[in-house]
Amino acid sequence: MADQPVERRLTTILAADLAGYSRLTEANEERTHLHLKACLEIINKQIEAHGGRVFGTGGDSVITEFSSTGEAVRAAIAIQQDLGERNAGLNKDEQLQFRVGINIGDVMVDDGELFGDGVNIAARMESIAQPGGICISESVYALVKGRFNTEFTDTGVQEIKNIAEPVRTFGWSPEGISAAAPSRLIAHRATNEGARKFGFRKWAVAAAAIAFIAAGVGGAAFWLKSDNSQKFTNMAVDGISRVNGKPFVISLGANGRADLRINLADAGRISYQQGRWWMPDGMRFCIQFPRFAQGRELCRILKQKGASFVAAAADGRGDIWTFRREWVRAGMKITGISRATNKQFSMDLKEGGFVSLSYAGSGGKPNDQGKWWVSTSGSLCVQFTRFGSARQLCRILKQQSGFIEATAASGQSDPWHIE
Repeated sequence: MADQPVERRLTTILAADLAGYSRLTEANEERTHLHLKACLEIINKQIEAHGGRVFGTGGDSVITEFSSTGEAVRAAIAIQQDLGERNAGLNKDEQLQFRVGINIGDVMVDDGELFGDGVNIAARMESIAQPGGICISESVYALVKGRFNTEFTDTGVQEIKNIAEPVRTFGWSPEGISAAAPSRLIAHRATNEGARKFGFRKWAVAAAAIAFIAAGVGGAAFWLKSDNSQKFTNMAVDGISRVNGKPFVISLGANGRADLRINLADAGRISYQQGRWWMPDGMRFCIQFPRFAQGRELCRILKQKGASFVAAAADGRGDIWTFRREWVRAGMKITGISRATNKQFSMDLKEGGFVSLSYAGSGGKPNDQGKWWVSTSGSLCVQFTRFGSARQLCRILKQQSGFIEATAASGQSDPWHIE
């Protein structure tokens, strides 16, 4: 019997563990058990409230999955706030403190259980967090920075057993968590010796690079900022897969969402994947998808080319990724007239490449569902279950005053109006 393919997905893992469990049980086993039970109830309540799922327990620990990285961080903050409030009413020898670690990564799924580096790194984040605090990986920080008003510290690069690449971490102190609110993250320099060493090297290299570029091109270095990710939202990245030579397009959405489309022309279809994009600093652009490049993080060096950007591998190998403004994106509406029924229709473009179609007079109720994408040649394509005889319909885009027009290459169909 052939081996079944392993299911994989990109997800956020939160691991929580009681600090000093052995010492506490040795001092008073029954009291520790009662307090631990109460603390786990608090933790499970916040996990459920923020859409998490517990898939592993260890008596004094839990490990959970979240589909939203932001909700995982909110859950961690809420857990530490609630546990802190509970501890405030207890004697010091009765207080229990948990460490929390969060990571986002590719995992294997087997009968509801999750395995792989994504889980292992989350467990490592938890082990190096302060008691009562939170430790997050750089990939998590890249997705949530700017969304929480709490102090954190760059704790440097950590070597993790059985993980090839070191991971930069950010620690959140109990004091910072107590004042947290949905707003903005505030950065602080690391204080430990290892973090100072790596932090100094990073800042020295960045400063030298910026000084060099500023000297060569003057004001053109404006884009070398860590907050320039907003400039790339709603842009598209064009490239060629190094594995199969197929062209791909990545649509960069808000909050780090990325939608990958690979043109499998010989198979008569488009392959879709949802993943994430981020910019760890002002000079690197990174992506990660569950099945693209074996789920690895791919980072390229950004370069300005005219009014746009390109990204190349640091070793100079592989193709150049090119950036362009994406005219059509999720949230836009297409209106037109059906050639078959002569009825006016509207299409609502949604995240993840989904599109719904409604005819005039239907009260906005969808009459058909399908997929949409922008081809590597820049044409808008849709395919529904019934509309257009379920064929792929592609239109050439043209910028007009205040809207976008999509016309058939043959010129035999009425143009679509997009805005």
